[in-house]
Amino acid sequence: VLLALCGAVLIAVNAPAPQAGVVAQTKDMGLEEPPEDVIYASLITWRAFIYIAVVGVLSFGLANPLKLSFLVSQTFRQEKVIMNCCLCGLAGAITVTSSKGVSTAINLGLAGNPAMFVRGNICWLTYVLILSAVGSIVLQMKYLNEALMHFGSSHVV
Repeated sequence: VLLALCGAVLIAVNAPAPQAGVVAQTKDMGLEEPPEDVIYASLITWRAFIYIAVVGVLSFGLANPLKLSFLVSQTFRQEKVIMNCCLCGLAGAITVTSSKGVSTAINLGLAGNPAMFVRGNICWLTYVLILSAVGSIVLQMKYLNEALMHFGSSHVV
């Protein structure tokens, strides 16, 4: 709980000032690039790749789908409620990130610019984000249900 509170405070303190929507923001700044190119460039960065890689490696190590001896064992995960909660939280991090990208694409589409869904060189990102959001939601539900099966709801919540 303490770590969650510290994380929430860090996010709130370091968050940028509220701005207008992406479409209005790019028009106001007089950018020559279309807004979908700006979004694509901001999502395909080394920082985003490192973030996804770290979350993936941590999730793989905790879930241990290949039953490797040097990673977290299934029995240890069933004994400690924090393991399933961490897996659920890691999947939640991917859900939030993917949902933000998808919502931005939908906002652009509703504003009359469907390029994030139809332009060949960038539309793949929107569909990958949709698939990763759905997949991570399924994983969240799996690990939350697994935690609820092995522990009481007062421990999990």
